[in-house]
Amino acid sequence: MKNGRINLTDKEFYALGEVLFSNRCMKKEKQESILQYTAQEVQSYLNYGKRLENLAISQPDRIAIVDEEERITYGQLRQRCLMLAAYFQNEGIQKGDKAALQMENSAMFILVTLALFEIGAVPIMLLPAHQRIEIEGVVRKAEPKVMITDAGNSEYQKMIQKIFDENDSVQKWYITADLKELQLGNNVKLQVTEEIRQDDLAMLLLSGGTTGVPKMIPRTQGDYIYNNEALSRSLKLNETDVFLAVLPMAHNFPLGAPGLMGTLLAGGTVVVSKYNTPLEIFSLIEEEKVTFVSMVPAILNMCLQYRQYDDTDDLSSLRFVMVGGAMLPTELSRQVDDMFACKLIQIYGTAEGLCCINSLEDAWEIRCTVQGKPCSPFDVLKIIDENGNEAGVGEEGELITKGPYTIQEYYRLEDKEYQYFTNTGYYRTGDKVRIDEQGNVIVLGRAKEQINRAGEKIMPSEVEENLLMHEAVKECAVVGVKDAVLGNRICAFIVSEDKNITLSEARCFLTDKGMASFKLPDQLEIIASMPYTAVKKIDKKRLVAMLEQ
Repeated sequence: MKNGRINLTDKEFYALGEVLFSNRCMKKEKQESILQYTAQEVQSYLNYGKRLENLAISQPDRIAIVDEEERITYGQLRQRCLMLAAYFQNEGIQKGDKAALQMENSAMFILVTLALFEIGAVPIMLLPAHQRIEIEGVVRKAEPKVMITDAGNSEYQKMIQKIFDENDSVQKWYITADLKELQLGNNVKLQVTEEIRQDDLAMLLLSGGTTGVPKMIPRTQGDYIYNNEALSRSLKLNETDVFLAVLPMAHNFPLGAPGLMGTLLAGGTVVVSKYNTPLEIFSLIEEEKVTFVSMVPAILNMCLQYRQYDDTDDLSSLRFVMVGGAMLPTELSRQVDDMFACKLIQIYGTAEGLCCINSLEDAWEIRCTVQGKPCSPFDVLKIIDENGNEAGVGEEGELITKGPYTIQEYYRLEDKEYQYFTNTGYYRTGDKVRIDEQGNVIVLGRAKEQINRAGEKIMPSEVEENLLMHEAVKECAVVGVKDAVLGNRICAFIVSEDKNITLSEARCFLTDKGMASFKLPDQLEIIASMPYTAVKKIDKKRLVAMLEQ
């Protein structure tokens, strides 16, 4: 911004949200000025490279990133991002080219992502848990120009090499260890060939898919930065905050809700954890004076149990613990404030956009029982019934939404858009919710069949299709069953004459088929026959009832 200004007043940020909402949802002409700054200044503000350049100038020696191998200042972060960006550019990677990333948590994940942003290339955020089925599907659909991965073991290298060889779009494959050791001559400089605009495609996040191929979620630098900052402002983040990244950083939650991106934009420090064990988490909180951490309920539960037996780690630096990604049992939520000596903050959101969050000022009972309010005043929420009619105040139904940072289409999924969006531009979340009189969202479960297991989204049909490939399986049905730790566990019912099929055998079979570990059944039930509805569909409600009984 003007004179190196890197922050907006609340009034200016409100106006920015209004313009983004107008551009995305109202289709009005773009405004040439917003209060005290111009449209060109908005382009600079909604640009990761320019924001981090300002931070590198204003606080070059402040630590930006800490991982197990190094500590990187804002000055070094900027320098190394430019070096990587220049290297990618010299390799022929240009604005709009896509790069499939599959990396474990590390400082290099952040550096590579920001370097790609710098030249307008588009990272595709594959998760470390994704296996051949998901990776192949994404590569075929998105046609990335390059792949960037960790080295992995020999089997992993063979899998990636096979995908590389069989897909003509992929021209190069980079290993992160090689990129880290990269040394460029002083004569290699980043060439600004085309302006990076706030409404350009910035990245493709991944969502659950029905056939093994995750849906790809197109996010722009503008909408993602606004999303990051709206959440950061809700939580009053600043340069003194230290975020511990425990979950896989390609997930939207640790990446930008507000996550590592929101922390960096606020000038804070990101501490990278490779392992999500309580021992590692508590040690890093004490050592690095972490002020907040994001967890899914399953990890939170492990940490609470560990803390009951060992409370020696100093957690006094914590301001709050964020929990999201799956439904949080109330009995767990009530323990957080006491066990961690800080505030529980629940967050409900989607990688597609909408984020709702508790306020730090909310009473303890509110923070334990509701998932909060939208982070932007321009988020529009509606509750609809099974027929698509808008529900009354306080009634339950499926949540649909639109706003300044929520997508209105998936990437290359044109023939199925009607399943996920209304004809008026609302995104269908697939979540059953109600909204209380104060405007807080209360999530009740999935409106669709999709299983939400510890924050991971699994479609039963994919597991069923692969189980049916087993020669001994005649029929199968996969359902989600309520679980105190996972939110939902995956239960597979099969009809088979072989009564000796075990859960371990089924999981090994699916693994050999290339299925990701988080999609494998947690429970296996062999039954004589399937229950059917009147129209001869397998009655999954009866299957769930059988387990509950």
